Amino acid sequence: MCGIYGFTGSKDQSLLKKMGSTLYHRGPDNTSVYETNGFSLGITRLSIVDIEGGYQPWKNIASKVSVVCNGEIYNYRELRELLLRKGYRLKSDHSDTEILPYLYLEYGLEFINKIDGMFAIALYDSEKDTLFLIRDRVGKKPLYYREEKGVLYFASEIKALLCVGNKPDINQNALSEYFSHKNSVAPETIYKDIYQLEPAMYLEYKDKGILQKKKYWNLSFTGENTSASRADIESELMGLLEQSVKKRIDIDVEYGVFLSGGLDSSLISAIAQEYSPNRLKSFTLSYNDDIAGKNNDTEYAEHFSKTLGTQHYNLVLDKDEVFSNLESVLRSFDEPFSGTISTYFLSKYISEHVKVALSGDGSDEIFGSYLTHRLSSMLDNSDNMDIYKDSADYQKMIEMNIQKNTNWRDSFSVFSYEEQMQLLLQPVKKQVPCLDILNQTHLHQTLESEFSGQLPNQILAFSDRLSMAHSLEIRSPFLDTKFIEFVARIPSKYKIEGKEVKSILKAASLKYLPRDLAYRKKEGFVLPVYNWIEAQYYSHVKSYVLDSNIYADVNRKYVELLFSKFEKHKNNHVQVWSLYNYAIWKEGIFNGLK
Repeated sequence: MCGIYGFTGSKDQSLLKKMGSTLYHRGPDNTSVYETNGFSLGITRLSIVDIEGGYQPWKNIASKVSVVCNGEIYNYRELRELLLRKGYRLKSDHSDTEILPYLYLEYGLEFINKIDGMFAIALYDSEKDTLFLIRDRVGKKPLYYREEKGVLYFASEIKALLCVGNKPDINQNALSEYFSHKNSVAPETIYKDIYQLEPAMYLEYKDKGILQKKKYWNLSFTGENTSASRADIESELMGLLEQSVKKRIDIDVEYGVFLSGGLDSSLISAIAQEYSPNRLKSFTLSYNDDIAGKNNDTEYAEHFSKTLGTQHYNLVLDKDEVFSNLESVLRSFDEPFSGTISTYFLSKYISEHVKVALSGDGSDEIFGSYLTHRLSSMLDNSDNMDIYKDSADYQKMIEMNIQKNTNWRDSFSVFSYEEQMQLLLQPVKKQVPCLDILNQTHLHQTLESEFSGQLPNQILAFSDRLSMAHSLEIRSPFLDTKFIEFVARIPSKYKIEGKEVKSILKAASLKYLPRDLAYRKKEGFVLPVYNWIEAQYYSHVKSYVLDSNIYADVNRKYVELLFSKFEKHKNNHVQVWSLYNYAIWKEGIFNGLK
């Protein structure tokens, strides 16, 4: 795991060093650079596999191809054997990155389809004088780029690209996306002219211009696995998940697991402990406040850790620590962000004990758990709507009138499009892209939309940035390529059955979990910031926002109306929280750029 960076058409080694220093947290174990033909590659390395011999950049013996890779190639052993049989000579017995230049020489860009893992790759072909930037299929590892005066700069995080040229302007399109989704949406970022490569894409750059940007993989939720029995699907599902966990713990350092007390993290923990040669370390997060539902999560996590026999750690977090560290949290993103941030605090704690931790990320997004998924499932089962009529979800559907409203997904925006156009932003130059489900009237189409949107842009973004801020690598077995391709083929009727979300996963998990744990409702690692704002921090939040300098971007009168609404109804916490985080980013981070 590491931070990668570099540029084409320049020999500015002082800039290369400066860019590397901004990414030290992503790889404090080693820093190295490579320069050829005016092309520069750099890397800061967190040593996890082949600690002694896995230094980068890697190049083939004739130095025709040079590579840096942020991430892990899980099938490197079998690919290494393939290359050896073809006559290639490799220096390291264990480096996953060393195989990449040789795979490229053998297969060209088709090598991308042979590698399995989470990765952001920069590959330079000196004979073609061409740079390739490649991002993994799901979007676990980030990769940003910026073109300035005929030079392409790239890096794992935006902060390295802010070393280049003049201070960029705020991108109004991305600001609109932030106020809709709590985050920017790739390929755009909050900064004009700085872009993020989308998941499952590669970019080809040559002669001071982008030749092409192309998608090399796509996941389609088809539900086509209709011939297999449910029992067979459950068996294969668990077998694939076991394989996924096993290859993610095949490493040279000690590792641990996030354990929240719910289905996903408990299942990953149980499988990891089953296949770990040593006693596993598990980590959970609790609060020194009495928050409804949170204490139960902690109790379940502690009880299950005793059942598994893990060495369990519990971080007790205070709300003052959260609010005093918000600027540091946002510096990890380089952009405004108002989604889940608990990973920042728990990762800091976990990094004191291990370098790698497994998580349950991705399960909700592929099996169906969120309100959007439940509503889609209700539409699928509209003929049997009577079973839902006593549920809160049904009342929500009636309230939103989603059976008639073709743009119902837009109702989940933090600020609606109408609010942004008429009241909040001044000006908005582009309509917020809506995850339009007007023709997507069933669960799988909703899952497919959010798999390519919310998952990489928000869930995986906070997982990577907030863990790597503390030099911790998170691995997500639920997002293994073979596993998600299999899950996408499972009929939707097995994912949400009646009111039971993730039904088939819960049933399959009984191989490892007690029923009461597998089927319990839990909230997980979500900070109770809305409770804290209402109970203690509202006056601070309000005064900070109203005294800030965000009013070149947003309408002050409407902001004041939002605070008045909060004081009367206490029902727009997410809007208040999003404004507060934007004000912190604008005041403390953006205004500090030179």
